[in-house]
Amino acid sequence: MPQDSFTDYDRAFRAPGAAAVFYGVAGGHHIYKPDPFDVPAVHCEARRCFDRLVARHTGPGAPGTGSIFLLKGRAGSGKTHLLRAFRDRVHRDETGYVGYLQLTSETHNYHRYILSALVEHLQHPYHGELDTRSGLRRLSDAMAEASTTMGRRFRNTGRAALETLQEGSLPQQMIVRVVEMLAPHILQEPRYSAVDIDLVRVLLYLQTGNPRLENLVKKYLRAERLAPQDEEALGNICSLTDEAAPARMLAQLGHLMWQTQHELLVIEVDQVENIASMDNARERFQRAVNALTSLANDVPSSIIVLACLEDYYINLRDLLLGSAIDRLEQDPEPILLSARPGTRQLAAILARRLAHLYAAAGLAAPDPGTYPFDAEALGRLAGLTIRDVLAFARKWQQQCAEAGRMLPPPLADAPRDTGATPEPRNPDPLDALRR
Repeated sequence: MPQDSFTDYDRAFRAPGAAAVFYGVAGGHHIYKPDPFDVPAVHCEARRCFDRLVARHTGPGAPGTGSIFLLKGRAGSGKTHLLRAFRDRVHRDETGYVGYLQLTSETHNYHRYILSALVEHLQHPYHGELDTRSGLRRLSDAMAEASTTMGRRFRNTGRAALETLQEGSLPQQMIVRVVEMLAPHILQEPRYSAVDIDLVRVLLYLQTGNPRLENLVKKYLRAERLAPQDEEALGNICSLTDEAAPARMLAQLGHLMWQTQHELLVIEVDQVENIASMDNARERFQRAVNALTSLANDVPSSIIVLACLEDYYINLRDLLLGSAIDRLEQDPEPILLSARPGTRQLAAILARRLAHLYAAAGLAAPDPGTYPFDAEALGRLAGLTIRDVLAFARKWQQQCAEAGRMLPPPLADAPRDTGATPEPRNPDPLDALRR
């Protein structure tokens, strides 16, 4: 394509209102949505390892315990972006339910913290493009369907009762009666023999679509205390308030996901290094790992993914017993994410984002797809981290927008990654781990 024909692309690139495609920091609130800028060629080793875990846990020879998958990398290497891709892969293929959390809480009960994060995550659409039901409603629908397949005598009755419940027009007393009729019949099926009947009951209340009942169900699932009138609204169910209740609920939800839909429970734990700056960091890290290990042991159909800054993990590792280290570092072995993409990966990253920018302006992708980044520019950017590449592209775009014309890319000013560990926010938060 001759240089003269790039005028429209130049104008789109430097437009003040151009689509924001060069932001490289992913937050927890992005996890729920598919990433339009994901490039499968980036961190392909980690993706293949995760795919093998999913295949192994959903296959006929599934292991008798859950797996813990450790991801290590420097800041800007794309750990959160990768967790987002894992979530999209699981939900797109309908192979499980994903919960996401960051280790930023100074809780004393990490089972409760994990459970609260899981229930929060399950309130979001299962997949924004393919299934807009919340994860909880999707699980409730699948379980409720079992009430319509139990034996000839109850099949028609169960279907009629479920449809009446879903209409949402029943008075409260009738809702309770219908739930109390359906729940025991679901549990007659052998695969549900280990599922607590109260969990079946509360999930059936989601079939009503009643916002108040939905809020009470979520509160019950988080193992929080319900007021007497709220317990009555859920058929006089008893609140789960003992210290061990969150661990039991996590195991029950994982078991129900597997028995109902043959789907996995995937827990993604991000920013593990944050625990280093907390009081009593040593005990907190040990309790967090113990909770995650316990969850993996209790739910064979589970995969737990831990993402941590590489240098912090070296120090955190020394706090663990050998058995805990084995769980984190064997089957599978940890993956160290490269912070610097190769030239081909860099081209793919920029081309994907530029295509979105130009499409928003009504333009087809140019040839080459990385325009205005030419081969020389790509070669010089290859030494940067992914985050720094995007920051550089954003800076250049802003400079062009302010000038109202295309400027030469400020390659000489691009920040290079020297390989040094970024300065922590505190002078040395790892001191908390050594005390």
